[in-house]
Amino acid sequence: MIDVRGTSTLVRDALQLYADTQAGRAAGPAKPLANDLAVRIADGLIPTLRQAYLDMAAMQVEWMEESFQEALATAAANGTLLAGFSAQTWHTWGMLLVALQTWLATPVEALGGKTPQSALIRRYIAGEDIPVAPVVEPEPEPEAEPVAPEPEPEA
Repeated sequence: MIDVRGTSTLVRDALQLYADTQAGRAAGPAKPLANDLAVRIADGLIPTLRQAYLDMAAMQVEWMEESFQEALATAAANGTLLAGFSAQTWHTWGMLLVALQTWLATPVEALGGKTPQSALIRRYIAGEDIPVAPVVEPEPEPEAEPVAPEPEPEA
């Protein structure tokens, strides 16, 4: 009888080893998914997005340079291409940059009211992440039941 569960684990590990070998990654025992995601996010995705954010901010400054604005206005007025692209494409790119900057600076409730920009700028280092204790709402005190006045003693 074939152990299907054990076989599926072996096949998954073999496929992962093959993928790692093809990608040039060192072969080794399979790591938990959380470890893999943590490395890919903290060491890959976030730094890449952070650099894109910084590049975008620098592009915004360059975009406002007078010589570029004049060249863009001339291309738009003459219906010619600027660096191989139409004025409409340049307009789309400019509006995209503005929209992304606006979104990055807008507080997001799911991020605890912080901005995506602050999440990108933060340096994430494994083992130095201090968990935030959940806020525990105090339980409301029970309402006191009204006390009926004691009857006065008869004389």
